[in-house]
Amino acid sequence: MLVLDYCLLTIGPDHQAEQYFYTASDKIFKYHGFEDNPWVSSSQYRTGILDRDTFKTGKSGFRADYIFTVGEGTSTDSMRAVIERPELYHVSVNGTIVKASEGNWWLDPVNGVFEIGTLVRPGKNIISLVADPMSVHCELAPVFILSNFSLRSISKGWAIVPAYALERGSWSEQGRPFYSDAVTYRKSFMVNDTTRHYKIRLGKWNGTVVAVTVNGRKAGIIFNNPWELDVTGLVKEGANVVEVTVVGSLKNLLGPHHNVGRRGFVTPWSFKYAPPEQPPGEAYDLTDYGLFEDFTLLTGTVDPS
Repeated sequence: MLVLDYCLLTIGPDHQAEQYFYTASDKIFKYHGFEDNPWVSSSQYRTGILDRDTFKTGKSGFRADYIFTVGEGTSTDSMRAVIERPELYHVSVNGTIVKASEGNWWLDPVNGVFEIGTLVRPGKNIISLVADPMSVHCELAPVFILSNFSLRSISKGWAIVPAYALERGSWSEQGRPFYSDAVTYRKSFMVNDTTRHYKIRLGKWNGTVVAVTVNGRKAGIIFNNPWELDVTGLVKEGANVVEVTVVGSLKNLLGPHHNVGRRGFVTPWSFKYAPPEQPPGEAYDLTDYGLFEDFTLLTGTVDPS
């Protein structure tokens, strides 16, 4: 996953410099007669926003260009772009008009999915959103790129590079800074005595929860100290395959990514402020999710109770 949260904005004849999506959205609304983004500041949605949706084709609107870089050797066959409210825009990739996949969405039904793999090329790529006419629903948002790739921090954000395998450690530091789903770690343990008591103990890890399976059967979840789970009833004599699945969260994917003062406390204002120019990827505020130390199968005597 790659988050494109900076864009080049064009309103009328005015070509503006690269800027944060929230700043661009604010300028778009001000240009079209609003004091600022009304979806953040207004409490009268009908009269303050919806009744003002009377813009004309050819006399209103804007263009937002989202730029991303793809390294040589990266597979783009399955690459997709996700755009919020795609019906509001004319969308193009490197100058070719594209349409959202019918009936397909990602994370939320308002997020349209575009198959862009055949249009993406090594080097610089541009996804353009053109609104004509303007709509009060054109609250600009980041564009997301999805596929099988890794990311490398560059002077402005991230570059897409060929995917490489994960090991133990931080997902962010292994080319998956925005990854929000889950990663499974698998080991095999030999057991000679099934009359004993067995439990899985985690080493250092970070995520929202850990799910454990033993020999393909669900054993339960681990979410608090002492980071252990009893698996006695699932262990068999001989080789036992244990899978530990660390589940992340949407924080790294959806943000906030800039000027974070207090982690875990998020409001609409948390997304308002960011550097005027896109910082390097390594400067984004990200949480290190992953399995940092190995997990073990512990054994002891059977509890008589």
